[in-house]
Formats: sequence, C-alpha cells, structure tokens
Amino acid sequence: MTRWHWASLLLAVCLSGCASLPGATTDTVDGRTVEYVQAGQGTPVVVFENGLGARLDWWAKVWPDTVAETRALAYHRAGYGRSDASPQPRDGAQVVQELRALLQARQLPPPYVLVGHSLGGLYMQLYARQYPAEVAALVLVDSTHPEQMRGAGNPDLWPTWLKVAFRLGTSDVVKQELAALDATGQRVASLPVDPSVPVFVLSALQTPGASSALAEDVRHNGFDPVIVDGRDPAAIAWAIVESEGALRAFAASPDRRYPAPLPYVIAETEKGFGFPGAGSNAAHNLPLGGNPHTDAAMRGRFNESAVALFVAPAELDAALAAFATHAAQRRPLESAHPMAHRHPAAPRLPEPRWEISGSEGSAMTALDQWFVEFAKANPELRMRIGNPDELASNKMGGTLALLKHRVNEPEPGVPEDLHGAVITALNEEAVAAAALGNKGGLNLIVSYEAFAVKMLGLMRQEIIFARHQRQAGQPAGWLSVPLIVTSHTWENAKNEQSHQDPTIGEALLGEMSDTSRVLFPVDANSAVAALRAAYASHGQFWTLVVPKRAVASQLSAEQAERLVDQGGWVVKPCDAPDVLLVAIGAYQLQQALLAARRLEAAGHRTAVTCVIEPGNVSGKGCAVAPAVANRKYLESGVTGTDSNGVAGFAGNFNLWLRAPGSGNAGTIRVDAVVPSWLQFNWTGTVGNPSARATFGVYRSGPIIHRREMY
Repeated sequence: MTRWHWASLLLAVCLSGCASLPGATTDTVDGRTVEYVQAGQGTPVVVFENGLGARLDWWAKVWPDTVAETRALAYHRAGYGRSDASPQPRDGAQVVQELRALLQARQLPPPYVLVGHSLGGLYMQLYARQYPAEVAALVLVDSTHPEQMRGAGNPDLWPTWLKVAFRLGTSDVVKQELAALDATGQRVASLPVDPSVPVFVLSALQTPGASSALAEDVRHNGFDPVIVDGRDPAAIAWAIVESEGALRAFAASPDRRYPAPLPYVIAETEKGFGFPGAGSNAAHNLPLGGNPHTDAAMRGRFNESAVALFVAPAELDAALAAFATHAAQRRPLESAHPMAHRHPAAPRLPEPRWEISGSEGSAMTALDQWFVEFAKANPELRMRIGNPDELASNKMGGTLALLKHRVNEPEPGVPEDLHGAVITALNEEAVAAAALGNKGGLNLIVSYEAFAVKMLGLMRQEIIFARHQRQAGQPAGWLSVPLIVTSHTWENAKNEQSHQDPTIGEALLGEMSDTSRVLFPVDANSAVAALRAAYASHGQFWTLVVPKRAVASQLSAEQAERLVDQGGWVVKPCDAPDVLLVAIGAYQLQQALLAARRLEAAGHRTAVTCVIEPGNVSGKGCAVAPAVANRKYLESGVTGTDSNGVAGFAGNFNLWLRAPGSGNAGTIRVDAVVPSWLQFNWTGTVGNPSARATFGVYRSGPIIHRREMY
C-alpha cells in the first residue's frame, strides 16, 4: 500500500464511534492474558494502539477497510477489557515492551505501520524512536504531545469539576497511565528521530493560523474544503480527482440546490522545508541570519541543509522516466493537452450602427448596443461578463438585460437568472478570473478605471502565459479577452480626483504589445471599432479606456477602423502648421481641439493628431498630412533653423515625425532646449538632450523596436 493510501484510509479514525469490532480473542503472553483482534493477510502489519481509557471498538469504522488491504492487529493494554492487569509500572517503556511481546507471540513480522490515538500516539512515538528498524510508518491520530503535561494538559491546571469527574469515573489503570505520562514524554523527547520513518499526523483539532482554521472559514463561505499533504504529489492528484468527481455528482443530482459547494483543496506543507527557518516566517525573509557569501558559518548551515536534500542525477532521471508513461497510457503530453490548445470558432462580427460624425453620444452606450447584437449573433459561444460593480451604471444596460446577473435565487422583475452570463461581485480579481477561465467562449470584463488596477496581478499572469505559448511556437488559440474601463480622468465633478486611478493603462503599456494591447478610443465609432477588432484576434488581452459621458463623434466609420489599424490619425490636418497637438484619449482630444481653436483665433496654424494605441503606432496615419513630416513644432516666438538648416521656430520642445519610407521604417525625434543648469554631457560636450525612436514592422506587428539617446 502507498503512504497516501494509508493516510486517506485512516482519516476516518477521527469519525469512529462505538461500533463493535468482531473476532476479539485472548492469548497468554509472558504469563498474562491479553485480549486482541487480528485479521487480514499481507504486509506491512498495521498495529492499532488505543488512547487513554479507550477500547478496541474505537477502531471499528476503519477496521474493515484495513484488513481488506493487509493484516492488522488491535489489542487492549494491561488492565483494559479482558486483558489482565499488570503489577509493572504503566509508563510508555513498559507498554512498548508488552506490545512487542504480543507481536512476537502472534508471529507478526516487522516492519509495522504503527497507528496511535491520543495517549496511544505517544506510546507509538516511543516505539518508533526506540526500534526504528521495526517501523514502516507512523500514523498519529490527535496524538498526545511529549510535553503536554507541562502545558495546559497538566491535571493540576484542570478545573475542579473535571478533576472530580476524572477521579470518580476512571479506573486505577487510567490514573496510573496518566501519572506516568510526563515520564513517558521525557523519554520520547530524549531519543532521536529516524528521518527514514514517514510520519502522518491526523488531527481534528484547530490551531490558530492552521489550515484546519482555513478549512472551517471557507466551509462557512460555501466551499467544500479538502486537506492533503502538500509534499505528496499523489495526495494532490487524488484531491483533484475527488474534486472533479464531487462536481460531477452535484451536477448529475436532480435534487441539487445552488450554490454548488465548490471544492477547495488545501495542500499543507512546511515553508522552507529542510532549511534553516523552516516552518516560520524566517523562511520568507532571512532564514540564515547572515550572508553566506561572507559568513562561513551561515554558508555551512546552508550547505548542510542542501546536502540532506540532494538527489543524485541518476535518481532524478529514474523518477522522470517513471512519470513519462504517456505513450504506454496513450495520453497526450501535458504541453499538448486539449485545454492548452482551445481554438473556439471565430465569432460573427455584426456591422455596427455607426455614429454620424459631429453627433454626440456616449461611447459606452455605443459599445452596449453593438455587444447586444454580437451576443445574439454567436449563441453557440458561451458568454462571460466579469463585472465588479454597476454594469448598468456603466451604460451597458442592454447587455445586462439580455445576459442577466447570475444568482442562486433570481428575483422576479429584475435581470437575474440561475444561468446568467454576468458574474458580478465586489471582488475585481474574482470577476476577471470568471472571464479568463472561459477560454472556450466569449468574454468581456467591464470596470471603472479606478478599480481595474486591482485586477492587474491576474491580468499580468495571463499575459505572461500567452506570450510564453507564442514563444514556444504554440500561440494561444482562445478568442482575445477585452477589458473595458470607463474613464473619468478629466471629469471629476462627481467623485473628485482622489477617486480616480488611471494607472491600469500605464501598467499594461509596459507589457509587450503583441500580447497586451492598450487603446484609448476617442469617440463612439473608434470604441466600437476597437472592440470589434479585439474579438477578431486570438490570444491577446485588450484594454480599452473608454469615456463614459457623451463626447462628440470625431471620426467616420472608415476613419475609426483605420485609426485602430494604424494607431494614430490626423484629426485636424494642416499643410504648414505652427503647432502640432497630439492627444491620447477622448477627453484629451476634446481639450486639444479646444486649444487648437484658440490658437487659430490668435493667428497660429495648428494640426491635431490623436493616438489610440501608444504602444503600437505604425506611422501610416501621419502620411495623411505629408507636410507635417520633417517639421518641428514648438513654442512660438523664437525664430531659428533646424539641424538641417530648414527655417523654422526654435523653442522648448521640438518634435520630429518621419513617416515610414523604404523598408517601412520611420522615426520620431524629440529635441529639448533646456536651461544651462539642466544641460548635460550627453555626447562628449555639454548641451541639450535629444532622443529618437525608430519604428516600423517588427515580426508580425508594428511596434517600436529601438530607442536611442544622444
């Protein structure tokens, strides 16, 4: 039998009651009658040791399963049941010797699996330390601790009622065993532990901070906790199989009632196992207490631990070979598992109801209208909408009415359903996980910009996994997942600026744009075009920062689609502008156009360009106004020439845009004229800073691939 099988088999000990244990008989050992029960065939022999005052019947619930697997023996110590009392001291040393004599008399060969409950657990600990060669494994069921009598278990600290009840209700032999408990504990503590003897600890007691307390907490929150040994891969595998079986059984039951008790596997282990600080917070910080690079003593402590855990390469290779049974079992490699290669059918993308240029409306309302038609056009693809708060308030009331909140007890007259597709909870990571777990369907996450940052860790992990798949030559085939965050960055009449947190876009712009796309639509048409493009792609995470309140439609349908494709667009062209304004985002574009009108009124020629995707600008959009290229735009008022001798203005900030030409490459150059105290030796001489970025098509997409400072 495997170690885990023994542990799982004996877990039921904690539930054992007073059923009978058949087959009990007696034998004479060293001149004294001993009552015992023995059954089963095979090895190793399982030996059960009772707790203080307990009888054989306490093992009744686990006995049948045990003897069906192997041979087992349970017995009554001296003075219990039909076993004769003994004049010898009732300490652990005497109990161990009497048990060994019984095993020898019954001709039961070692090594044994020793199972001890309560005080019996302390006796079995002593047996294992005195005779480790005779022990195959040790199972402790709510075992007594060697120092228990020195703590709260000391009878002197018991309340009066308990002392009286114990004195009146227990036998002399129980009193003798309890009196000798401290001496037994000291003897156990004085003997070394043989690390080759595996130990399983089964406990029904809760300790502060232990997983049992965690299990109780998650049980109160509707989960079904399962506790396993986190150091045993077989135990973890068993827990997964059992959890899947429990879910299937629930789904198949005609009497099921929601919410479903979702399995919650708790894998217990020791933090920092085998090294200094193991089992304490030091394992997460500074377990050695010093730098092993400079401290020989610390280096020695580390090396001692490492040697004890060292596994020879040949042994590792043998273990890998033992697990590499895919061909024999006719199962795919984990890297080829169907769950890692989901390729749902491409969705149908209905034609949007494009807004007329110049009209005003909410981009979120336009997204809602298109998404309703999108959901209706793809009924075969399961929908998941992750929503931490107020989907209707984010102007997606049509989506909510169609797909409905998922609740266990729907209320009549409200958009709720047992099988609703909208997962709503005040937990940003939970609702994002609900969408990201639906890789075989269509997903959308909607949140306020202020709260979406709480999803960042989860999103980054998803982005990393998808990028690694692509690098391994197995690009993710699931339909891209959009995150829509409604923006109030420039409009804070309701919640004030402190309520806003626009950093989600900044954070995800730091990821590679082949996997993480961050777009700032400028109106309703560009928002719908962006969402439509997201669902036409695979294996990407799209973040759309969308204005919630009404804004003017700046782009036609064709222009909006070209903006999404190219990353930038000249909204207000000018043949020879004095000032070029570049805006990222809808509210920002509004302000840029307002500034342009005021500058024009003051006699300055202006051009306005919008950038929808800062991390993915092809440069093609700048070619709409060719006169813009190779000009510099800066503070008006100071005349001069550029580095090529072309007359122009000189000022505090100079921006050069060169459209892609031969080889589909272009440049963006920024020059700054700064005060002398900000000047620096950039290129061998003290002067103004300058920077250039080269962009174009790199592999499959247009991204900036080189940055220079000079």
